[in-house]
Amino acid sequence: MFSCRGRTPLLLVPSMMRAGWVVLLLTFSLATEAQTLARHCVGESVQSVTRGHFKYRFHLNDPEGRTGPTVIFIPGGPGQTGFQTPLAYPDEFRVMRTDPRGAGCNASPDLRDQDLTTLETARDLVAAIRELKLQNYILHGISYGTMVATIAAHLTAEEGLPAPKAVVLEGVLGRAFQNGEYDRAYLKHWEERRESLSPAVLQKLEQPQPFGVANHLVAAWLSMLLNYGEYADGSSLLGDQLASAADDSVAFRIRALTRPAEAERARLHRWVTCREIAGDMRDLQFDFDLKAGHLVRSQRRLCDGLTMSTPFDSARWQSPAPLYYFSGGLDPATPPFQADYHFAHQRGPRTLVRVARGGHAALSGALMDCQKQIWNSLATGQDLEPALAACSMATTLQRFP
Repeated sequence: MFSCRGRTPLLLVPSMMRAGWVVLLLTFSLATEAQTLARHCVGESVQSVTRGHFKYRFHLNDPEGRTGPTVIFIPGGPGQTGFQTPLAYPDEFRVMRTDPRGAGCNASPDLRDQDLTTLETARDLVAAIRELKLQNYILHGISYGTMVATIAAHLTAEEGLPAPKAVVLEGVLGRAFQNGEYDRAYLKHWEERRESLSPAVLQKLEQPQPFGVANHLVAAWLSMLLNYGEYADGSSLLGDQLASAADDSVAFRIRALTRPAEAERARLHRWVTCREIAGDMRDLQFDFDLKAGHLVRSQRRLCDGLTMSTPFDSARWQSPAPLYYFSGGLDPATPPFQADYHFAHQRGPRTLVRVARGGHAALSGALMDCQKQIWNSLATGQDLEPALAACSMATTLQRFP
């Protein structure tokens, strides 16, 4: 996940003229893609399309004999990578993995800040669709990727390309957050979850440094675990993690999951989030502190110096294809009102699946045990109800028309 791309390397070589080792600082620029890109960003399965001076890379898994649609996976973030994300589509599907411009395999120091927009990432994606001459394809966006998918679907119609067979949105963003909305659900869900914790766990969380780790790191870890919602039996990953491990094990996991993001991703996240999603965002990772066992808003200010210049509104981007929403009732990152807004402001056919106790990954996480049946139904345009009946998690379904 983290790399040292872009750093100037140090080379140790034996000197034939003097005893010992000579440290040479190499200042030359690396000439080939293989030298400047991570290994998974090059190879036979990685293709690209160029827009202006920017080369947009994507990974296409295209083995012979696959008869299903091409699913285009669009990751969240902003700044997460789709190239290495574990995915579980039906075996007969072709899979196209993407990274947004400015991060992962599409990071580039030559991109200006003003080039880092959701609209430009969507245009990159549409250029790839045109290059591949796709006709039987599905857009699958998760979290921030739902913004990219929404805009890209609209652009296919504008540019006269075949529309997707379906647009699948998971952890849906319907519009920009307003007035502290983006973290309100985290605070609410944490207070509810605290009620079920044992006195021993609560006592640890109320310490000055729970598990021997700084408060803001523990807060980031807890908020991350809240994203998973609950299991079918009412238990949760958060509860399991807090109850079942020794302090040193918990501390190790907290530190591993809260390492600083690489510079390219941090730049993209700040520029897109502050201008398009949440103008009062406090930090890329550390929105909260932990005080006496309670999550509280941190005093950080990620968006200082930036204004919400292009707030996202899904109503502006009408889809030419059927929309399928998967929304978790316990999703604190994109609460249910976001999917409801998107659903209410589209004009075409659409289906909203609400997973009552699900979290942010309402399809790929909460409905993991039945997602292949769901995907097969999506690919063929069949009613989702039989597929949802196979799920262990309770769901409700709303459709229009």
